[in-house]
Amino acid sequence: MNSVGSRKNGGLRLWASAGLLLALLLAGLRAATAQSQTPSPPTDVELLAARDLSITISWEASPGATGYNIYRATSSGLEGTTPIANTDSTVYKDAHLSAGPIYFYQVTAVNAAGESARTQEDASMTPPPVGTGGKVPGVPSGNSIVYYGGDALLDGFDWFQQATGWFPEVLGSSGSISPGQLVTDMAYSPRGTMTFNNVVVPTSGLYTVDWRYAFDSGAFPGITNRQMGLRVNGEVITNTERFIITGSFDVYQHSFLQVNLNAGVNSITLFAVSNHGVARVDQMIITPAIASVPSEPKNLTATATPCPSSATLSWTPSVNGNPTSYNVYRGNISDGEDVTDWRRDGRDHLVHRCKRAVWNDLLLLRRGEQQCRRIAQLKRSIAYSRMCATYVTPTGCTFRGLSARRNPRFPESPLTARNSKRFTQN
Repeated sequence: MNSVGSRKNGGLRLWASAGLLLALLLAGLRAATAQSQTPSPPTDVELLAARDLSITISWEASPGATGYNIYRATSSGLEGTTPIANTDSTVYKDAHLSAGPIYFYQVTAVNAAGESARTQEDASMTPPPVGTGGKVPGVPSGNSIVYYGGDALLDGFDWFQQATGWFPEVLGSSGSISPGQLVTDMAYSPRGTMTFNNVVVPTSGLYTVDWRYAFDSGAFPGITNRQMGLRVNGEVITNTERFIITGSFDVYQHSFLQVNLNAGVNSITLFAVSNHGVARVDQMIITPAIASVPSEPKNLTATATPCPSSATLSWTPSVNGNPTSYNVYRGNISDGEDVTDWRRDGRDHLVHRCKRAVWNDLLLLRRGEQQCRRIAQLKRSIAYSRMCATYVTPTGCTFRGLSARRNPRFPESPLTARNSKRFTQN
């Protein structure tokens, strides 16, 4: 028996050694194959100008790359054949530049097999502007206080070569009702901010922050919701306030949510969460809230099944506001669902109303089609909150967060959270 056991153990050790050897050989083969192929170009190149006359270039790693070449020129298309630097990092700081020129950059990935194609050319000036403003007092209007977009303190500037300018920026709009018809353009910079540091209210409590804004498709076709973030007294209230398309850069409507403000001076910042921020911000209007919007449902998930093609939605019920039911809304592109209020135009964008925090959608979906569902809670026809999940049937899900709406007769109010597993963006 000992001899048989020894032979068995020896056989097992032999098989284990053979398996380990095979794994090492396969790993080496994969590595050799990767090194025998030229890597693909890096993706998501970003330029960040700083006030020290530098520009920092960053990008996503290219599989199989052992290094990266950075090319630069002061005229478009003239980056040449000699890189200004080579690095094994995915970040490079180009320092000691001049304040006058526009700098154009391209990046390539390299390995033993050679060099990838170049990335699309990107450009920036340096240094960025220094923001001013943000301390102009608001103008009383009834029981509200109005702050003009052109008076905000701007920061997070990014150079946009197509418009040859820094953004955010102040510009004119024929639809503005502010002095000089000046508004702030928050598009093109994923880091842009506009801040009002002199928001004065008489008492502590709940207030409505109402933004008068406008935008059309412009440089971002297909995007019908240019979400923004809101920060109050240093605290992020939301990263996904909802701003739906108005159909023109000079036709305005409103996006609002409720926040708690302190008696005296407060600071309110609207900040970009993508490069397609709101293109025209005319005014911020502060008004004491007369009714509390119910809290949003949270943790929306969508599970798709291929046959029959369907999706099951579930979410965490609202913790306050005593909702009587939840409404489910649907669209077929990311950031494009139920843009027009279903009660206002007579077209029924409402898919389903339910009282439980779970619902199954038996709509037959085309394979791979993106669908979005929004969940809304009702409270005595005063206000309701909503949330959204985008998913692709039948293989995956994307969870995009929560938004809030007020009475359906009024404009859209904001998304209030995003919990993304995989975010698809047009």
